[in-house]
Amino acid sequence: MLSDFHVHTCFSADSDCPPIEQAARAAALGMEEMCVTDHIDAGQVTEEGRVFEFDPDDYLAQMRRLREEFSGRFMLRIGVELGLDPDHEETVRSFPGRAPFDYVIGSVHVVDGMDPYYPHYFEVYPDEAGIRRYFEVCLDCVRRFEDYDCFGHLDYILRYAPRLPADYPDAWRELTDPILRRLAETGHGLEFNTAALRRGMAFGNPHPQLLSRYRELGGEILCVGSDAHRSRDLGADFGRAREILLACGFRYYTTFAERKPLFHRL
Repeated sequence: MLSDFHVHTCFSADSDCPPIEQAARAAALGMEEMCVTDHIDAGQVTEEGRVFEFDPDDYLAQMRRLREEFSGRFMLRIGVELGLDPDHEETVRSFPGRAPFDYVIGSVHVVDGMDPYYPHYFEVYPDEAGIRRYFEVCLDCVRRFEDYDCFGHLDYILRYAPRLPADYPDAWRELTDPILRRLAETGHGLEFNTAALRRGMAFGNPHPQLLSRYRELGGEILCVGSDAHRSRDLGADFGRAREILLACGFRYYTTFAERKPLFHRL
């Protein structure tokens, strides 16, 4: 069982799951580690009016109590999923230092003020133009920001695209290669996110070709996360994830403690 390092609770605007419910599920699954990584996406609001921000002091206090409660059953790590957004550069740069996190995911959820989760994005940027613009912003972010540990769900855009381009990912290497090279050269990790698998897609995020290419470019740090917003999705499809990662040339996966990578054999 791989450790799940992408987990959300009710501290995230898009989840109602109590932290204790995620922790109890991790213990029941026999996980050795789980990292809660709730959302910080400055300026973003759900359709119901909930903001993608939380008080780091309250968050840390509650997670530390939960860690103590489950001590001896599994290790609870405390992290954050930080939305990388050039329009909110001050928050992106300052937030990781506001608490002693174990792990920081850097993810792109917002492109030109829009989240591709909502159909409006592909009305503004139809089809492949929307995918291209997403990767352009990802490339800008990996060049602009440094204070994160792994880049989250690269090619997240494909979960919501109206259709998958027939030539994906080969035709997009002019953008994906510089992203992956930058991550490898700067010592940043890549996340393999299994959420797309339970949505019925044939691959997780990122696509196996991108995972293999990151490895070819010298990337070694790879975290696995379910992106669970409810406890029943915790650790989902991790058996398939292991098979995919081994086929892509990885022999180890990574967890984090105090922002330092720990390597575990797949």
